[in-house]
Amino acid sequence: MWSKLPWLIIPIFVAFALPPSARADLLPIVSKMLENLAAINLIERGFALEDMNQVARGAEEIIGRSGELRKLSSNDLDIDHSKKPKFNAHLDHLVQHANTLRSEALKGKTDKAIDAFRLIVEEGCTPCHKEFREEGGELKLDVYLMTSVMKGLEEIDRGALLNDYWLIATSAREVQDVARLMQWDQVIDSTFKIEPSGWKDFKKYARKLDKIARQVEIAAEDRNEAGVFRGIRAMMSESCLPCHDDFRKVDKHETPEYLPKK
Repeated sequence: MWSKLPWLIIPIFVAFALPPSARADLLPIVSKMLENLAAINLIERGFALEDMNQVARGAEEIIGRSGELRKLSSNDLDIDHSKKPKFNAHLDHLVQHANTLRSEALKGKTDKAIDAFRLIVEEGCTPCHKEFREEGGELKLDVYLMTSVMKGLEEIDRGALLNDYWLIATSAREVQDVARLMQWDQVIDSTFKIEPSGWKDFKKYARKLDKIARQVEIAAEDRNEAGVFRGIRAMMSESCLPCHDDFRKVDKHETPEYLPKK
């Protein structure tokens, strides 16, 4: 099975990973699609664990959310009215192949399920992203950096599930690389649009992420499973979540001074 598994390098967008400047600029259509894209990760994990019921659940999520998206008007999605039929066509491809994926997964036919999964990405997700996500199909730099961190964390989890310490160590190094970029003044200023009063705290969280990711890498090199799990928890509890509390979660009536002003 493993030689046939099509590991796809797909940015998995998780809503809480996006910094405030990125979230403010997202079109409604992108916000709605985040949930659908998260189902892709669920399906991939199902294949990795040979859990076809999980694969089927991911397919069901795509079917349900695609139906919800189809009911939205072009105004709701903030797209040109003339492009709504094309958007619906992309959703129809998603539903068609997701139905096939669910059916084949529940039958335990892994190869056919994988084929259907590839078609979800190739005929549904990817062409839709190119046309509707961003001009030219490219991600803004701040979104790219934050989703790179999340992808690294997901790959560390994947490595733990598969007992693949090489994958854990490699992914931890990638998180370190991004964390170090996020400590540069010019990145904090021009990419994340954070005002100078917030730089110190932002750097503190980035340094913490860098340090703990290094500890995870060392634990992986020692094949220390408990150390890997401690590191994953620490990255989330000591860096990611408190950083989101300071820089993402904004009270409806009060905006901290270091966040971009609307």
